[in-house]
Amino acid sequence: MYKSVLLKQGFKSFGLFQIRYYRQRTNITNLSHIPSLRTKNIQKTTELLQLNVNSKKDEIESLKKLGFDLDNTTLDDDGNGNSNFDDILIEYLKFTSSVYKKSTKSLNKLKLQLKNADQLEGKTKLNILIDFLLNEFRIEINIYEREGINGLEKMRQYNSDIAELNKDIDDENYLLSQLFKTSENIQDDNTSNNGSLFNNANFIFNILSNIKKEIKLPYIINELPIPVEQIAEIFEISKQLPLESDSMKGIYLSGSILYGTGKIRMDPVNESFYINSLVKFKKYDQALQLFNSRKLEINQRWWYELGMTTALKSNNINTFDKLLIETDKNFNTNSYLKPNILTLAVRKKIQLGNLNVVDKLMDRFIKCLQNFGYDNVDSPKKPFIQFNDEDQANEYLNAMVKPNVSDMAILLSYLMHRKNLDKAIQLIETIIALPNLRKNDLVFVIKYNKLNLLKNSALLTDRISKNYINRDKEAKATLKKFEKVLSELIEETYSNSVYKDFFYESFESLSENPVLTSMLHDFITEYPLSASKFSDSPDRLQQLFKFLLKTDYYNKAMKLLNKVEYLNSSQNENSKEIDTSSNNSLSAIHYGEFLDYYLTKSINGYKRKSKIYNDKVGELVERMEKNNITIDFEFVSKLLTFYRQHRDFNNCFKIINQILSAKLEDPKDSEVIDEIPTELYMEIWECYRSYYKYFIDVGENMNPKSNSNSWNTIVKKTTEDTFVHPTHSCRELFNLLVHQDEILPSEKFYNVIIKTMLSGNDFASLPPILIFMYEVHGIVLDKKMSKFVMKGLERAYINSHLRSKGASVDVNKNSLENVTKHIKQIKESGKILKDIQEDDIPNFKISEEVIRLLKHHKTDVIPEKEVISAASSMNIDSPLLRDILKPVNNLH
Repeated sequence: MYKSVLLKQGFKSFGLFQIRYYRQRTNITNLSHIPSLRTKNIQKTTELLQLNVNSKKDEIESLKKLGFDLDNTTLDDDGNGNSNFDDILIEYLKFTSSVYKKSTKSLNKLKLQLKNADQLEGKTKLNILIDFLLNEFRIEINIYEREGINGLEKMRQYNSDIAELNKDIDDENYLLSQLFKTSENIQDDNTSNNGSLFNNANFIFNILSNIKKEIKLPYIINELPIPVEQIAEIFEISKQLPLESDSMKGIYLSGSILYGTGKIRMDPVNESFYINSLVKFKKYDQALQLFNSRKLEINQRWWYELGMTTALKSNNINTFDKLLIETDKNFNTNSYLKPNILTLAVRKKIQLGNLNVVDKLMDRFIKCLQNFGYDNVDSPKKPFIQFNDEDQANEYLNAMVKPNVSDMAILLSYLMHRKNLDKAIQLIETIIALPNLRKNDLVFVIKYNKLNLLKNSALLTDRISKNYINRDKEAKATLKKFEKVLSELIEETYSNSVYKDFFYESFESLSENPVLTSMLHDFITEYPLSASKFSDSPDRLQQLFKFLLKTDYYNKAMKLLNKVEYLNSSQNENSKEIDTSSNNSLSAIHYGEFLDYYLTKSINGYKRKSKIYNDKVGELVERMEKNNITIDFEFVSKLLTFYRQHRDFNNCFKIINQILSAKLEDPKDSEVIDEIPTELYMEIWECYRSYYKYFIDVGENMNPKSNSNSWNTIVKKTTEDTFVHPTHSCRELFNLLVHQDEILPSEKFYNVIIKTMLSGNDFASLPPILIFMYEVHGIVLDKKMSKFVMKGLERAYINSHLRSKGASVDVNKNSLENVTKHIKQIKESGKILKDIQEDDIPNFKISEEVIRLLKHHKTDVIPEKEVISAASSMNIDSPLLRDILKPVNNLH
């Protein structure tokens, strides 16, 4: 990028105090003969620690606290020690792995500079070290630009092989290299390094990481251990790293320190890099704040595109929608939008279930393809560019970008997955009509979507062929090309039509032929099997189980399971590997087919046998544990569905409480529990809703029903049998859902959330959720759901009046009719439950009605405080919510 005045002027001096850095070592007992390297047990072997010391004595005492065994170190009268710690640093730099061998000349020069650091004006040892590392960093970049990633890997392997050939276990140099080998993985916040090719860069990043950790905000410029000029240089060179993870880490760490001073701001182009790094490390609020602060100042399309990308990645869908409208209005680009933004927007809108908008976005993409063509898979990546000025930067960043083959393949997959065949066909027709479309690119698009295209191949080719009846010869020729590639793929995948149907879940043709079905059953369960038969194709094995269970051949499915378990067990016993999971052709997905079968049988006319199937589920889980099968989230979701359907809240919340406790215990510890997928979150919400139905909602529903005696019996038995209850609130669950795991709930999902809150009588949480879903995710409650919520609020008014009159749960019919009539009169007077008009936003109007209910329901509580408290517990901070609260709260 162009280097304008990166740092604003006006700083007088950079008087930096001297700080020495040491890297903790691992506890390696066979190095005890090297006095200066003996260490105690150190917990974090890779953390670079900052030491602010005034004397050698202080330095040694600080090192002792870190675990260094320096008891034999002596000090003279002037406080000077006999250990040369600079030598340790040089040895570290010598042996830390890199893609090339550091020159002895450069290391000796560094050693001399460190020795004479006190004589260098304005230079600390850390400054000297950073200069050295930056120079080594540049060398690594130059090698990459010359050799590429493969070249770097080959150089690293060559150096490793040479070192292995020359090693000598009695050689101190070899021992040192082993000592320092463990110090290459660096972490900061949620930044991490997984064996980077640029280890000098990561050494620098580790220093920045510790500056961030050890120094409190705001940073005082003249007290930073590294001059801001050096930090700016780190930022600049980080942009050139080819691996995004390394590049973003360097930009984020250096940018955070520069901006952490509160007195430094970059030019717009460089700031865009920093904003992207903030998004990478999930600092969404800060990223959007920086974008918005310059939105009026920078009237460039690329800046709006940056904002749209940031909004999409942070799930601020409403912000994206507004920016898209503004972009179309401010820039005459004929509905053009960068393909990567379009692809991301389509995915997010599909997640929300907003299919009308998906169609409009796809129209933009198709128009872009037609106007600009596409980049093929062999198109070279654009090199890093240094701009001369801002105008050149704007011209480059505003340039139209062609869609590439991956964009086409991914978007087609989204459409096929959502069964949007009309738009999928339109996209296919556009693709095959592209001038200079290469066969390899068409094959790539089709293979990427192989499963969905094969499932619908006949339908697709038939409908596309009809569209081409009146086309010219050239157009029909392109159609023939597509049909040929598709037919070749079908033939390549499965020449046998029976297997094609079987593998792609089209069971109808098999089920309609009893003879064929019987033959397949016998073949599957009697034919000699080998462990390798399914190890390479777990999907095929899953479909075998699915087929047998769907056609009610449970015993044969279980026989097949026994066979495969035995084969896996035999293979693992013969394997020399410690971890045999990679050899296992079975996984939780296969056992999940049996769980689906048990659930279907137990709820569809077999409720009398529910206890039997409940026991079978327990046995299934035991089998998985016995065979070392990892229970994944998909299986857990199915397990919760089974227990919920059987009102087994003990097992439900044993699982849910454990999952949520692990997430809440240490949200930053990724090793505790992975990100919970959307499907499991949805099922957890369903479990809470079902639980409330029996434990909370029933107590509030004083409306007698014709089957109330039977229902009360079920409720009584369920409550008596349940001894495990939720340990976490739905507010905590919502915070985990949208903030920690960054799930984008669909409209259907939000409906489940709102119904759960209603069932749990958590009315104070409804306004924050309703405003959040509109303000952030851009979802408006539909008419059906709005009526459902209003009906629930009306019932809450009725129950509130009944309680105020001292009525019990067993309400007589006259009392209920009188109260219902009274509430209806208040409603008709326009004081509560006002009708939602066509131009109203239901989310706002219902929020107002909830606040009125809270004021009526709890006269001793201020609704505004109660709602704000609920919003705070869900990490929702919305000025719009406060605007809605004030006028309603003033009502009497």
